[in-house]
Amino acid sequence: MSLTHLALRGVRNLADTEISPGCSVNLIWGENGSGKTSLLEAIHVLGRAKSFRSSRLSPVIQNGSDSLVVVGRVLSSSHGTETTVRVNFGASGVELFADRVPLNRVSDLVLRLPLILINTDSHRLLEDGPRLRRRFLDWGVFHVEHGFFGMWKRYYRALRQRNSAIRRQMAPSQLAAWEAELSQAADHIDEFRRQYLALMAPWFARYVSKLLDINAAEIDYRRGWPGGRPLMAILAEEAHLDRQIGYTRQGPHRADLVIKIANVPAQQVVSRGQQKLLICALHLAQAALMGEATRTRCVLLIDDLAAELDHEHRNRLLSLLVSLGQQVFVTATEHNLFDQALLVGQKLFHVERGKIADVTT
Repeated sequence: MSLTHLALRGVRNLADTEISPGCSVNLIWGENGSGKTSLLEAIHVLGRAKSFRSSRLSPVIQNGSDSLVVVGRVLSSSHGTETTVRVNFGASGVELFADRVPLNRVSDLVLRLPLILINTDSHRLLEDGPRLRRRFLDWGVFHVEHGFFGMWKRYYRALRQRNSAIRRQMAPSQLAAWEAELSQAADHIDEFRRQYLALMAPWFARYVSKLLDINAAEIDYRRGWPGGRPLMAILAEEAHLDRQIGYTRQGPHRADLVIKIANVPAQQVVSRGQQKLLICALHLAQAALMGEATRTRCVLLIDDLAAELDHEHRNRLLSLLVSLGQQVFVTATEHNLFDQALLVGQKLFHVERGKIADVTT
């Protein structure tokens, strides 16, 4: 997928704007506070109906406005057809449309405009707890393995029921039905994740090698319960422990990824700049695999690409983004932070005091 046209109204400090992005790299440059990140945020709202800068959408509405609107024409990379996607947010809440037809689920929006975000918070993928890494993994599996989302919903529905039963101190016999459902769904989820990571691993190794000159990077997948035994048996045997703490301790909802360099957790051995490149390698691998497995392109949003990277490595990264063959929106404080040869044929947008201008020559 790619955006061929973007229109927005009532977003942060941005003037009401319409732009026509290019199908490859779109470099958005301007001073800090000019509105570059707000433009990426608007695209994120269009693809996920939420902001990456706030837990609520209300702060995204421009001061003095009572609503925001983001509209995009999305070109399907597999069918060559265009769909007009629209997100409204105001007093009536969030409203989603595709070709003026209301969408009832955010997942329908996500499928129409798959987004990958890399920003100043992305280091948390390595440093924080497993929740963010599960979200990263499941985003990829969702877009590549078509049976995954239904199984994921089945699992979490059963998990909520079992947790509720645990808190009500129900008898083991009353938990058994939910444990059987959890175990069956867990096996499918685990298999989907393993298959996905097996496909992604070569892409990750390739991008780590190109970005960091490291040939010993790997992803260690931990499924969330001990190997060699069915989850159902573990849940039954340890139900008394779950009752003591009030929730289910074992299962795919406890899975994790550990990124390793030479068999050592990456965050222990890499610098902050290398950490950023590792995270970029993970996301580039996701994008490349998605394109290979589904013939569907995604849109990458990279805020402040040059931060924490020296001249050589930011140009390596930009070169890989150009060669990826997918649509990318990159922000920077200056366009001359990069080798200008890499920007030949790409789109350039300058943002100044909330006004966006196409300055492509």
